[in-house]
Amino acid sequence: MQPQPNCCPNPHLTIVQQLCWMPSHGQNLQRCRHCGTYWRFDWEERMNFEGGEDYVWEYYTCLTPEETEQLRKGEEGDFPNS
Repeated sequence: MQPQPNCCPNPHLTIVQQLCWMPSHGQNLQRCRHCGTYWRFDWEERMNFEGGEDYVWEYYTCLTPEETEQLRKGEEGDFPNS
């Protein structure tokens, strides 16, 4: 789990598949156009209704080929930080 992808000198990710989406949470499968590495991108937003700043949490998890296939097929599995 990390704040930015670091698979190559100039990562450029594109969304391959939307895995989960709710108004305050999302997860998708992304792939680097330069090196082909797959990443799971997670985000969450928690609104502060008392007038302060909202909390936005975003991170990337590098996936193995096996994890990528499981996600693409919608299979359950032991994924990093799930």
